[in-house]
Amino acid sequence: MGGIATQVNLSVPDIEKILDTLIYDGKVERRLQAGGGVQEQLKLYRATQTLLPPVGLVKTPCGICPVPLVTSAHRSAPPHGVVAAAG
Repeated sequence: MGGIATQVNLSVPDIEKILDTLIYDGKVERRLQAGGGVQEQLKLYRATQTLLPPVGLVKTPCGICPVPLVTSAHRSAPPHGVVAAAG
């Protein structure tokens, strides 16, 4: 068949080494959370980059969050949905 995939049993330390490599590459981030026991911590991992680009609605400011004003020194025209500073 010629495939390179093989069946390998991985231990928890093996998987943590793989995840550490992904952290160093900037693809995964780790967060520690208090566990159920005394001095127990859970290691939580998540991807830093999404598989799909965000939709336009996510990028549009709602008007409640502060949005920095764009001046002519930074851009010739403000992006859609951003109000440029007068003057």
